[in-house]
Amino acid sequence: MARLKNRREPEYFEVFRAIVDSTAETDIASQSAVKQQAFTRLGLTGATLLNYSVYKGRLLTTDVDLYEAALRRKMPVVNFNHIRNL
Repeated sequence: MARLKNRREPEYFEVFRAIVDSTAETDIASQSAVKQQAFTRLGLTGATLLNYSVYKGRLLTTDVDLYEAALRRKMPVVNFNHIRNL
């Protein structure tokens, strides 16, 4: 969002702020993510997202390795590249 350079920029940030303010955040300890087998293949962020999505629903990603790992776990996942042009 920091790259938006037009006269409506403040409106985008206000909408984003409202979304963030109304969204509950969940912390996942890095120690939990690094214990997963997927950590060595996906890294910290990918393993954390895979771990988080088990509890919170659908995962949206462009990372094919993360997408395939989620599919193997029978998790609800969408590869954004499959819907990008819709």
